[in-house]
Amino acid sequence: MTKTILDDEELEEESAFTQEDFKNLAKTFLCLFFKNKKDINGLEVEREDLLTERNVSMVLNFDICEGSKLIYDALKPLYGKEIQKRKGKVPLDIITFVKLLNECSKMSVPKCFAAGLVAVYIEICKGCKIKV
Repeated sequence: MTKTILDDEELEEESAFTQEDFKNLAKTFLCLFFKNKKDINGLEVEREDLLTERNVSMVLNFDICEGSKLIYDALKPLYGKEIQKRKGKVPLDIITFVKLLNECSKMSVPKCFAAGLVAVYIEICKGCKIKV
């Protein structure tokens, strides 16, 4: 996983917000982003499956640069053969990632949470494992 952004002591020294405040905010955006989403099996995503420690940590700690590489690596097995067939066109992994980032933007998700939300989506809805 990427370098931890939030450290309890540093956070409380530099901000009026606590680590718990950021965790709650991440949980709020997870619930908002996944409101009408289905999991890999076509079922509604259960709140307890969504709000795991790992998912909240990904939302809080994935930055767009390092998170993008992990997301693209996770999508390779899903789109591998499709990517090769699309020579001269934008690869499907890039299309998927950009569409999801655009969805985050339309929902006013803070940029610092977007890559993490996409990573959680890739795991839950596409069945691709993010290696952290």
